[in-house]
Amino acid sequence: MDTDVETREMVRIIIMLAHNLGLRVVAEGVETEEQMNQLKRLECEMAQGYFFSRPTDQKSALEFLRSRNSEDASPIISCEETVCGHQKRQTKSTS
Repeated sequence: MDTDVETREMVRIIIMLAHNLGLRVVAEGVETEEQMNQLKRLECEMAQGYFFSRPTDQKSALEFLRSRNSEDASPIISCEETVCGHQKRQTKSTS
């Protein structure tokens, strides 16, 4: 995505389409700061990839996310709504 004009345009259109449909976007495979900055400019809500962390266990991942969120007031990643990339599930009471 860094230098390929066609790829950047495709990413921009996908993000725009998702937003027009009321969806939030998670970019996968972010490896460089430039890619992350491009995604922020395109208003991509979340991202994952080697730029943030290599594969790790759940405990280390949660510690990493908490430390990233306390260092940066406007992170592209959020640990409030996701845990290790999986959306928190809400359970309804049937009583």
